Amino acid sequence: MVHIVLMAAVILLHKHQYHRMLLMVLTLLHIPPRMITRVGQVREDG
Repeated sequence: MVHIVLMAAVILLHKHQYHRMLLMVLTLLHIPPRMITRVGQVREDG
Protein backbone atom coordinates (compact mmCIF):
# COMPACT_ATOMS: atom_id res chain seq x y z
CA MET A 1 0.00 0.00 0.00
CA VAL A 2 2.83 2.37 0.87
CA HIS A 3 4.55 1.73 -2.46
CA ILE A 4 1.38 2.71 -4.35
CA VAL A 5 1.15 5.99 -2.43
CA LEU A 6 4.80 6.81 -3.04
CA MET A 7 4.56 6.09 -6.76
CA ALA A 8 1.39 8.17 -7.05
CA ALA A 9 3.07 11.00 -5.14
CA VAL A 10 6.08 10.95 -7.49
CA ILE A 11 3.86 11.00 -10.58
CA LEU A 12 1.76 13.88 -9.26
CA LEU A 13 4.87 15.83 -8.24
CA HIS A 14 6.29 15.44 -11.74
CA LYS A 15 3.04 16.92 -13.04
CA HIS A 16 3.27 19.71 -10.45
CA GLN A 17 -0.11 18.73 -9.01
CA TYR A 18 0.92 18.75 -5.36
CA HIS A 19 -2.57 19.84 -4.27
CA ARG A 20 -4.11 16.62 -5.58
CA MET A 21 -1.32 14.60 -3.97
CA LEU A 22 -1.90 16.28 -0.60
CA LEU A 23 -5.64 15.70 -0.83
CA MET A 24 -5.13 12.02 -1.65
CA VAL A 25 -2.52 11.45 1.07
CA LEU A 26 -4.51 13.34 3.70
CA THR A 27 -7.63 11.40 2.76
CA LEU A 28 -5.78 8.11 3.16
CA LEU A 29 -4.40 9.24 6.51
CA HIS A 30 -7.81 10.61 7.56
CA ILE A 31 -6.37 14.01 8.47
CA PRO A 32 -8.91 16.81 9.14
CA PRO A 33 -9.67 19.10 6.12
CA ARG A 34 -8.37 22.07 8.10
CA MET A 35 -4.82 20.86 7.53
CA ILE A 36 -5.44 20.84 3.77
CA THR A 37 -6.61 24.46 3.88
CA ARG A 38 -3.58 25.53 5.90
CA VAL A 39 -1.16 23.79 3.56
CA GLY A 40 -2.98 25.25 0.53
CA GLN A 41 -2.69 28.78 1.90
CA VAL A 42 1.00 28.33 2.67
CA ARG A 43 1.65 27.00 -0.83
CA GLU A 44 -0.16 29.92 -2.46
CA ASP A 45 1.58 32.52 -0.29
CA GLY A 46 4.94 30.88 -0.88
